[in-house]
Amino acid sequence: MIYNVLMNLQEQSNLGKKRSKKLTDRYDFLFLAGFGIAFLVTLVTFSLLGLAPKEISTSSESALNGGLSLESSSNTSLFGVDFTKGTTKTIVKSSQISGDDLPVRVVISKIGLDSKILNPDSTDVNFLDNELTKDPVRYPGSGTLSSGNIFVFGHSTGFKIVQNPAYKVFNQVKTLVVGDQITVYSLTGKAHIYTVVSAKDAKKEDTWIDFSADKPSITLSTCDRLSQIGDRFVVKAVLAQ
Repeated sequence: MIYNVLMNLQEQSNLGKKRSKKLTDRYDFLFLAGFGIAFLVTLVTFSLLGLAPKEISTSSESALNGGLSLESSSNTSLFGVDFTKGTTKTIVKSSQISGDDLPVRVVISKIGLDSKILNPDSTDVNFLDNELTKDPVRYPGSGTLSSGNIFVFGHSTGFKIVQNPAYKVFNQVKTLVVGDQITVYSLTGKAHIYTVVSAKDAKKEDTWIDFSADKPSITLSTCDRLSQIGDRFVVKAVLAQ
């Protein structure tokens, strides 16, 4: 009888171990599945907020024509389209641009915008992307206050959880209409007033930004919809005085 009791106890112990192992395996599976789902949700969220890594491509058209091609294959944190690395044109360093010609501040009273404009010398996209976490950026090689088309891009987002003001700086740019005024200040403090001549959604097929202009101009660009690849909002204004 004692032998039978011991055997029953052994069988119960083995059965308990098997059940424990099954539970452990199940919890391991649930943990891995939960971790995977959490990782995917985080990745998607970062992508929507423009914080995920991106692919960068160069454009031969841009290199040949002295502008910027915005051909896109994926959404980015810059302003809804992929960047090229600019042109083969020699980029004049910001330190070599006259203080009267270097745009360092943009003010649009209608939408309560008053922001610095950064003037980096590098066209490396990762570098520019990092600069955008601080303030709007003038693309190196684009126009100055005395000539050409100044191309300035900045972030905008409707996500309330985003705390960095640099990601919201161009939120209201999309409300601008023809006739509105944009004031840009030089390094020496001189004000240059521009009048908006176009304000529109630009699809991914509209890829060309021309840095040349018959009259000093400025183009502001920001992402239009984070969920739609390549879309952005572009405002162009010409010097009024």
